[in-house]
Amino acid sequence: MKNIFVLILIVISLGGMSQEISNVDFSIKNNIIYINYDLLDCPSKSLYDIRLKFIDKQGGEIYPTYISGDIKKVDCGNGKRIEWDVLQDKSELKDEVQAIIEISKKYSTKVTGGPSNAFLSMLLPGLGSVNVTYGESLAPLAVTGAFLGSLYFAYRTKAASDHHYKLYHEATTQPDMDINYEWANSYFQYAQFWVGLAGAIWLGDVFYVTAKGFKNRKEQLSFYSKHRKNINLYIVGTANDFRVGLVKKF
Repeated sequence: MKNIFVLILIVISLGGMSQEISNVDFSIKNNIIYINYDLLDCPSKSLYDIRLKFIDKQGGEIYPTYISGDIKKVDCGNGKRIEWDVLQDKSELKDEVQAIIEISKKYSTKVTGGPSNAFLSMLLPGLGSVNVTYGESLAPLAVTGAFLGSLYFAYRTKAASDHHYKLYHEATTQPDMDINYEWANSYFQYAQFWVGLAGAIWLGDVFYVTAKGFKNRKEQLSFYSKHRKNINLYIVGTANDFRVGLVKKF
């Protein structure tokens, strides 16, 4: 059987000047350590990677493999949790080790894909859609292609209408006049259809980008800034159980 007999000192520290971990709650069940915390007082528009590592008396570092929870791109908020399946990494732990939880990476969440991208769609449908979908969809290319294709067919059919209208004026017999007039009128109606379709694509893309942009912005604006505090957790383990004590420094 795997056994644990260890004195663990966990110092929760943050790799920044203003972030605060608060409302820390610890529990242990089936050799899994659960660390619940709130990550507050972050600079606006930021996400964080949380790193957990252990250092033994000799200075050797242990990076847990069987760790899960709120450790990648964590945003500010309540109810965060980290889980470490201790015995999946180590058959036993002896002596004293120090565990450090820290912020390893910060991400800027400056608002991207916002409603201002609608101006790009006004220039060319599909351009704004690329930004609000973060380039993860091929639909914007289809929109651009459909818009340009509609304009092309509108131009060709209008040119054909003008050509037959010219032949209508140059005709010297009634049958030639009638047939060219009919063709001119038909091509003109086709041109109107393609122009209308291009306009619908343009308008639809502008509305879509505006709505999606507002949604993107709403999802991203949720962060605040304050200051930092330190948390210390002491865990004493035996082969049968753990005892947990928490010291918070102000």
